[in-house]
Amino acid sequence: MSRARPGLLLFLVVAAVYAGSLRNGFHLDDFHTVVNNPHIRVLSNIPSFLGDAGSFSVNPESAMYRPLLLTTFAVDHALFGNVAAGYHATSVFFHGLAAAVALAWLVGLGIRQPVALTAALVFALHPINSEAVCYISSRSEVLMGLLLMGAAALHAKYRATTSRSWWLASLAAAAASLLSKSVGIIAPLAVAVGDGFTGGWQRVRSGWRQYLALLALGLCYIMFVRGPATQALLTAPVRSMAAQLFTQAKAHVYYLQLLALPVRLNVEHQFQVSPAVDVSVVFAVMLLGSVVAVAWTLRYQLRWLALAVGWWGLLLLPTTLIPLIVLVNEHRLYLASFGVILPVAVCLHSCGSRRRIGSVPMATWGLALYIAVLALLTMARTSDWQSEATLWADAAQKSPQMVRPHLRLADALASKGEMVAAEASYLRAIALRPRHPASRNNLGLFYSSLGRMEEAETQFRELLSASPDNVPARLNLAELELMRGRWSAADAHYDTALMYDDTGGRAQVRKGQIALRFSGNARGALDYFDAAIAAGAGDDADVHIGRGVALRSLGLDEQALAAYLQATATTPDRSDAWYNIGNLYLSLGMKAAALAAFQRVVDIGDDAALVGSARTRVGDLKSSKITDSAH
Repeated sequence: MSRARPGLLLFLVVAAVYAGSLRNGFHLDDFHTVVNNPHIRVLSNIPSFLGDAGSFSVNPESAMYRPLLLTTFAVDHALFGNVAAGYHATSVFFHGLAAAVALAWLVGLGIRQPVALTAALVFALHPINSEAVCYISSRSEVLMGLLLMGAAALHAKYRATTSRSWWLASLAAAAASLLSKSVGIIAPLAVAVGDGFTGGWQRVRSGWRQYLALLALGLCYIMFVRGPATQALLTAPVRSMAAQLFTQAKAHVYYLQLLALPVRLNVEHQFQVSPAVDVSVVFAVMLLGSVVAVAWTLRYQLRWLALAVGWWGLLLLPTTLIPLIVLVNEHRLYLASFGVILPVAVCLHSCGSRRRIGSVPMATWGLALYIAVLALLTMARTSDWQSEATLWADAAQKSPQMVRPHLRLADALASKGEMVAAEASYLRAIALRPRHPASRNNLGLFYSSLGRMEEAETQFRELLSASPDNVPARLNLAELELMRGRWSAADAHYDTALMYDDTGGRAQVRKGQIALRFSGNARGALDYFDAAIAAGAGDDADVHIGRGVALRSLGLDEQALAAYLQATATTPDRSDAWYNIGNLYLSLGMKAAALAAFQRVVDIGDDAALVGSARTRVGDLKSSKITDSAH
């Protein structure tokens, strides 16, 4: 029981400090990976996650291979639906478990339990980890960290007992970490660093078989997901390797600063690429080189320092070498933070251990104060994640020169109906980067929603003048032209959009509607609607309603009825589909079926004109003595 108490203490502390996160909502990638992701809504889909990276998101371009993460999302959805509090509770649970496993891992390496408990407690409460816990999509970092530390702890247990079951358990945990996030690939090096700490080079050499098994596991993983890795490193890197290394050298120093002074944490740090060597890069390399040199020189006297530096470098190695769009992210420090936390824990127990304030050692007072400050900072940071508006308002204030915070804040304010503030934030984003595609496109949509059509058109055209191949902006301009009755101009924009990219059937649907409404070309419209379905628009009720109208114009009533019914199967509350069904039944003399369809329009009640017409027809049908025709 005594061994379980420290782990239980960690759980309770984590639960208390992160209780406020249960009031928070969804953010950023959560919307396409969780809220709108149809793959996680059925538990029977879980086995398919192992073979289909596309299950990760509703957006095909956002596919990632993280089947274990998706499994936890599927279980959350089964338990909580789309209630964010349940997902946050699960993330807090995993973080508490990770803190307990961290304690077991450190003790397994031979670190004294008071120091190990202090390090685990700092890990549990340090605000740098709040992003990984509060941002649901960053649960991948928590899961990977939990399982990688578990693999390292189980490996240490195996080396101490030589029991094969511990080794198999370690291998399974390492595999599970890979199924959570690709950073788990550093498992062979992570356990080797632990072996080096506990038994030196001789112990490392004797563990080659275990490292080889973990390496084989990683190679199998790379072969399975080699597409994204090859793209990031070779075929389409976002920056050169030199720029990547220069930038990440600065990032390492920046991360150390954030861990030491976690008072300006931010979802979007104001951090820039270094395409060449400059003063900041030289300073960063000198500082990091000095730390490594000291750790190497004192590797026998201060083994914990060598462990900390090695662990830091290993956990940040993937993001140091692989160019990613986002330069720095706090959640990347979730496990790497032990490279700073362990020395802090050692120092807290070493400094002031002989001096006392009253009967209590000064070190204990210092530790209590430090833990209390970390807890308060974490609770304050947790409140920043309450909503999209609070998160991006904080980011915009801390990173005023970054575009994304202003754009995201504008979107959040617009969704809340704070239009004046939203417009100001959009304009701030554009002032920072006049040709930023998303800023101008979203501002155009914003103006369109307010009926400010001229201003909306200006934004779309300004964007297209610089980037004529921007398909979203071209489609939005085409929609604007349709709303203003300029169907010929809209048709031309849809043609141009199709020339540049696949629109998922959206352009074909609109061209079909234009052919029906403005050209009276039912046969041509039908061809467009069929092309839209072939392009992936089969779940769009508009395409089926359009097909129904075209088919009926061609005298194919049976097929038209099937198309209308398909529209209602796709979107049950489409009142225009039900109205067309009612008219078709009425023309066929099927009065009872027509009455039911028109009544459905009245019940839906989302279109005043259709409701008024349908209500009239319901009244006429109810007073009619005509019976259904045979059909």
